[in-house]
Amino acid sequence: MSFRTILLSLVLGLALVSTVATTVLTVRGLRFAIRLLVDRQIETSLDAVTTIIEERFAPAQRILETLGKDVRNGTLPTKDPEALAKVFARVLEFEEGIAWISFGYLDGAFAGVRAAEGEQFINISHPGSAAREWRLLRDGRLAPVARASLPDHFDSRKRTWFERAIQQPGKVWTPPYKFADGQHGITVSMAVRDEDTGKLMGVLTVDFYLKDVEDYLQQLTNEFRGNPMIFSSTGALVAAPRSLEASPQIESIRNRIFSDFLERETGGRRGNQILEVSTDTDTYFAGIRSIETLGGLRVFTAILFSRREAFGAVQNIMWTSLGAGLVALVLSLGVGIVVAGRIASPLKSLAREVRQVGDFHLDSSPLPQSQIQEVRILSEAVDRMRTSLKSFSYYVPVDLVRDLVRGGNMAELGGERRQVAIFFCDLASFTRFSERKTPEEAVQALTTYFEAFGQAIHAQGGIIDKFLGDGLMALFNAPLVIASPAAMACRAALEGLEAFARNREALGGLDVRVGLHFGEALIGNVGTSGRFAYTAIGDAVNLASRLEGLNKFYGTRIIASGEMRAAAGEEDFFWRRLDHVAVVEREEPLEIHELVCASGLVTPALREIRARYERALALILDGRTDEALPLLEALADSDAASKFLLGRARQPQPEVFRFTEK
Repeated sequence: MSFRTILLSLVLGLALVSTVATTVLTVRGLRFAIRLLVDRQIETSLDAVTTIIEERFAPAQRILETLGKDVRNGTLPTKDPEALAKVFARVLEFEEGIAWISFGYLDGAFAGVRAAEGEQFINISHPGSAAREWRLLRDGRLAPVARASLPDHFDSRKRTWFERAIQQPGKVWTPPYKFADGQHGITVSMAVRDEDTGKLMGVLTVDFYLKDVEDYLQQLTNEFRGNPMIFSSTGALVAAPRSLEASPQIESIRNRIFSDFLERETGGRRGNQILEVSTDTDTYFAGIRSIETLGGLRVFTAILFSRREAFGAVQNIMWTSLGAGLVALVLSLGVGIVVAGRIASPLKSLAREVRQVGDFHLDSSPLPQSQIQEVRILSEAVDRMRTSLKSFSYYVPVDLVRDLVRGGNMAELGGERRQVAIFFCDLASFTRFSERKTPEEAVQALTTYFEAFGQAIHAQGGIIDKFLGDGLMALFNAPLVIASPAAMACRAALEGLEAFARNREALGGLDVRVGLHFGEALIGNVGTSGRFAYTAIGDAVNLASRLEGLNKFYGTRIIASGEMRAAAGEEDFFWRRLDHVAVVEREEPLEIHELVCASGLVTPALREIRARYERALALILDGRTDEALPLLEALADSDAASKFLLGRARQPQPEVFRFTEK
């Protein structure tokens, strides 16, 4: 049917609808719309409260389990409270929303660290003496702090969190209570026991101030015009906005909805529940949900809306508009509105989809179906266009195409100079691997390997520039400018290696090598006037490729230039100065460095190997090779780079060691 035929048929057919029928349908629709708004408002509010609870409290489980394991293994310095608190400080530095991490000793002593106003404070106490506190400076030194809220006497054994932890297995949450420093908060604690004897070793805690949660609930109150609340599993109020404290009527309603919720849960009804409570002056809508975080904390979240306050104005406006519309309503106008709505809905969806395609945002959402011939043809054409462009996007960097679309310009030959992080990786011994496998098995291995590194590269804001057989080249800071491209490239390398390691058995034990360099390159389009590719050109690209190849000599996985190390920084990564050499086809020598791991994964053994290796390298570069040999000989059996450097040191030393093969 054509558009004209449908339009005329609807207008003539609906012309018989009476004003009374229209009025009835409108009133029912208004009531349904208000209830739908209420339901969606409650759902959105509960989601917001649930999110803050899960984000705030979930890390407690991971922290307690990790620290508990370290206490049992003896890797934490529990005999030295000050050193132990400094370890907690390093953990707390990377956690948001946590107020305290502490350890209660069997004799009542206490060692902990708290975060406040962007700084960390170490707190140590012993029974019978006043608690002491120091500010932890950036260089690791301690500066004494005089705080009036410090207790004169503190015995960890008498605290609620200690008593609950030793009475129950696993992680135990306290009810909300006032901390020794006067802050209102909640604690999750865990008794640490010897795995063999079951003997109690102490109690670990993670503390949270509830002020941050209460401030967030107050923000939601202002945003949603409702009162969000959090209860414990026993019905005790954990947190609520400050405005709730001044309303005894709402407090009474809150108690009623919580009692009704518990009765429904007991009766087997789970999930979100929406209740309606009427009073003499108003009607309240209440939504309530049960939540259990990863850390074992079970709470109930609720949101309470006054119908008059939240929707009274909307109702008044709608009823006023309805009354005015009924007076002036004529049958033809009503028919026109209905017809326009039925036609506009699919057209609006198609217009939105075409706009998304125009910006090169290609999702797989279903397109609207219509009985109108013209709309159906348009919908099918848009679907074919979207499918074709989505297939095309697998062959080119999507960010590049999207950038061209936004600018409204055609791609042209040429480019611009830009500081970029260049990433090369390659599979070691893949040729021999392919000889033993079928082509299908070799392709499957490559797909697994490329998937591991491709996801890591894209997650850190990089693009894969090209695939090079069993290797790939990636760029960071092109075509889109990103913050900290060098650090992003380093994270991508480490994450890619981690994902690769998880699938290494399926890859036949293959290993991977990565080269990283940060420098200036020409970024743009190269090729012919009829066809070209987006890439990076310059000495920086060649150098990154050479650095990747050096891994096979040093037995390492990631080698980076000194420029890459300087740009990425020292805070998040653990580096080792590897050598001072000249690579193939390059006259100038350069410093090369190994990216060992993320700084949070460093072990004392790694630090010891690095210290000895860098000492030996410094002696060799200073011409004191004889002094370096004993250091390298001690490391050669456990460290491939030391073995290679030892072999090189035993040969006559040129002024600059030059590699003659890739």
